Amino acid sequence: MTEHSTAATTREPTASDPTVFDRWLGRGTEFLLGYRRGVLVLSVIITVASVAYALWGLGFRTSRLDLLNRRSEYNQRWLAYLEEFGSDDDVLVIVAGADPTASEPALDALQKELESRREHFHSVLCRSDLSRLSAKGLHFVPEVDLLRLAEFVERLEPVARGDFSALVTRDPARAPDEDSRRASISLLRSLAGALHATPDTRPRQGGFGAEFDVLGNRFAEFRSRPLIDGGGQLGLCALRFTSRPGELVPHGDAIAQLRRVVADLQTRFPAVRLGVTGMPVLEFDEMASSQRDMTLASILSVVLVLLLLLLGYGNLRFALLAGAVLLVGMAWTFGFITLTVGHLNLLSVSFAAILVGLGIDFSIHFLARFAELRGGGLEPTAAFVAAIPQSGRGVTTGAFTPAAAFFCAGLTEFTGVAELGVIAGGGILICLAAAFLVLPAMALEVEERWPLPPTRAAVGIAPLLEKLAARPWWVIAAMVLLAAVTLPGVARVRYDHNLLNLQPKRLASVEWEHVLLNRADRSVWFAVSMAESPEQLASLKQRFEALSSVERTEEIMSLTPSSSPESRRLIAAIRDRVEGKGVLP
Repeated sequence: MTEHSTAATTREPTASDPTVFDRWLGRGTEFLLGYRRGVLVLSVIITVASVAYALWGLGFRTSRLDLLNRRSEYNQRWLAYLEEFGSDDDVLVIVAGADPTASEPALDALQKELESRREHFHSVLCRSDLSRLSAKGLHFVPEVDLLRLAEFVERLEPVARGDFSALVTRDPARAPDEDSRRASISLLRSLAGALHATPDTRPRQGGFGAEFDVLGNRFAEFRSRPLIDGGGQLGLCALRFTSRPGELVPHGDAIAQLRRVVADLQTRFPAVRLGVTGMPVLEFDEMASSQRDMTLASILSVVLVLLLLLLGYGNLRFALLAGAVLLVGMAWTFGFITLTVGHLNLLSVSFAAILVGLGIDFSIHFLARFAELRGGGLEPTAAFVAAIPQSGRGVTTGAFTPAAAFFCAGLTEFTGVAELGVIAGGGILICLAAAFLVLPAMALEVEERWPLPPTRAAVGIAPLLEKLAARPWWVIAAMVLLAAVTLPGVARVRYDHNLLNLQPKRLASVEWEHVLLNRADRSVWFAVSMAESPEQLASLKQRFEALSSVERTEEIMSLTPSSSPESRRLIAAIRDRVEGKGVLP
């Protein structure tokens, strides 16, 4: 009896064996190619609709406040400050001259021009004017001086009733003359003006002694004077833009109008230099610069990528196909941004350059494999049906990996980075979808009309790569050496918290802000702290000024009188005597 036995041999699957995912990609590609013209028409419709939707609804937020998480504690404090004191930021016009005599005429002309354009500007302040505080002038006088003043007024109380016999002249034997009477009345009228905000009255000594000197000196502080800083070489004019609902670009018209005014004054006052800065202007310039530079960078990156494709494959068609699919993916991304986020900010505007670098890779891999299979003799349709599954796993992994990293950034509390993460992550996946859906149909349409000729890379790097692969230890040693040379640079990396350094250096508003920082004792950059009582404010001021990082502090308390109860009693006594009936109104 003969025994027969059979042995079954099995083969371990290799990486090249198709998976379920590969087979689905192949079937999907074959289906799409069967309706490729319909796919192309639908793609054009979606592209046009995405662009139109973005043009209609996509906004651009220029404020740095839009980069912050409104739910964060520090931003809540800032929003509380804006609710209490208003959200308008100051704009500064700087007049740089050799001395105040050169700057003052330009400042006066500037204030006149700005106040005549109330539709664009308000709260124009080119001069320091504390005249409204003159009504409380006596409250600023030290208590010892108020006591002397009260005694002096008591001696002159008969004059208020029209009895001039109490006047003391230089010659006791002579009766008070008319000049002394007028001077006394003028002096008392001035004192009455200190008690009531009479704009034309200021205490004058009038030959009656030193009692009124301190009051006269105090009123001198309330006189209108130009805002001069920087050792007398910088004249400053602060203003705010009038809000105009419906503006596409916030304050765009007002900024253009302001710069026209400044340019006109520059021709009228050639002895000085005029410039504009401030947060609204800096943000507007940053927005305009970002849009312009990112548009230029995106166009330049597309051109350079297409050039590299041309050099790598020696075929202009591949470069144009990959570029066309990338533009379709970017158009769809604009629609996605409008639908999900609704706007771009100062950080997310850079998404286009990211997509150019990452989104075009998918088409490159598919086209490279397609060209290889065509060179092996496959027909165009069969070549694409085979190329997409064979490259699909790697391409999909290469798309989802950076997309996942960007989506993780979307979980951060920093709104600017979170929005960039959502936009860039979604854009990468959209470009992947465009490569899967649009590229095969577009390439096959082109291939049927203009068959692919044999291609050869314009710059062949394969021999170089083969030589490097043959000497792996040389490559490793070179990389270790390069890492050792560059490692000391890690110690020089610092975190730069100065937002001004994010601004383009060439902008005029940035240059004038640096002029303020270097030559004056003020800047448009500041921190804010709110207090609930004068005592808390005084404590905060003292603690802030003890910090080495704080240059100076400003608060409202120093502009308000801090008179004691005794001072207020003396002021009331002076008022009662000066406001008696007689020669005074």
